[in-house]
Amino acid sequence: MKKQNITIIILSVLIALFFTACGGGGGSMQSSSASNGNTGSMVGVFIDSPVSGLDYRCDGTIRKTDDQGHFTCKNAPVDFYLGNLKIGSISKMTDDYLVFPQDISEQPRSAALHPEVTKLAILLQSLDSDEDPSNGIDIKQNTLDILDQVVAQGTNIQDMSLDDLKTSLGSIISKSTQNRLHLVTTMDAQMHILTSMSKTYESPIQP
Repeated sequence: MKKQNITIIILSVLIALFFTACGGGGGSMQSSSASNGNTGSMVGVFIDSPVSGLDYRCDGTIRKTDDQGHFTCKNAPVDFYLGNLKIGSISKMTDDYLVFPQDISEQPRSAALHPEVTKLAILLQSLDSDEDPSNGIDIKQNTLDILDQVVAQGTNIQDMSLDDLKTSLGSIISKSTQNRLHLVTTMDAQMHILTSMSKTYESPIQP
C-alpha cells in the first residue's frame, strides 16, 4: 500500500509537470498535421519510447520501424499494426514528424491519460522484449507471431476493451518463451508515457 501511495504521488507530480509544459493541456503540445506538400519521402518517428519492430503500411507496402522508431513513407495515410492487430493511423504527417499514441488515437497530445492512449501504452510496453521501455521499446517478430495466434486478423484495438486487451496480452505472455515479457499495469503505463512526453525529441532529418 505504501508503494502504491508513492506511485500515485509520483504520477500526480508528472501530470502537474506535463500540463504545465502543455500550457493547460493544449497549445504547442496538441498534434497538428502538415499538408504533406513535398513529393519525396517523409521520415517520422513512432514514440512511446521510440518503438522498433512496429508494422506500418503506406504507399501500398508493409514495413517495420527501425531500431530508432523511424518509418518512411511518400504519402499518407499511414496505418500502424502489431501483426494482425491494427493500433491506429495518421491521415497526414504531424508537423514535427513525431507520432505518439495520442496521434494515432485521434487525441490531442495533452490527452496522455485518455483510455485509448492508455490501452496503446499498455500494449506497447507489455510487448517490449527486455521489459524496460525507458531504453526504447523493441518488439520482436517471434512476439508478433504469437500475437497472431491470439488475435484474429483484422482486429482493431479500438474495438477491444481494456479487459479484452489484458486477457490477450496474458495469453501472449504465457506463450512467449524467447523474450522477457510482462503485463504492464495501467499506472506504470501512464507514468511511462507521461515521462516520455516530458522529454524533448528532435524531429528526424527529412530526405
